[in-house]
Amino acid sequence: DVAVSHGIVDVARAGRTTRLRAGAAGSFGKGGIVLRPTRARDFAWRDGRIHLDRVRLDDALTELDRYYDGRILLLDPALASRRVSGTLFTDRVEEGVETVARSENLRITRLPWVLLVQGGD
Repeated sequence: DVAVSHGIVDVARAGRTTRLRAGAAGSFGKGGIVLRPTRARDFAWRDGRIHLDRVRLDDALTELDRYYDGRILLLDPALASRRVSGTLFTDRVEEGVETVARSENLRITRLPWVLLVQGGD
């Protein structure tokens, strides 16, 4: 995903270049880049927030992992496609993972520098 708040950005993939101007955003798909207008959540990271709107669990944990000093690992691939929503904070990643885990009945195991996320059966 790419979102442009100021200026111009050229995005290239497979030899095709698309120019995005301020206020434009896009996501790479099979047929190239799919364009859309920017949304407030595209820039939420600037304010220390992560907005999740029916995002796959594995993608949500990958996004949180970007702001965590260690690693966040999903142990059960069967859980990856669950959809999660919410607003989490980049300076409180463990709290965010706990919130997601509670909402999805998951269990977290804490090891030094690692959060393991698995089914809560």
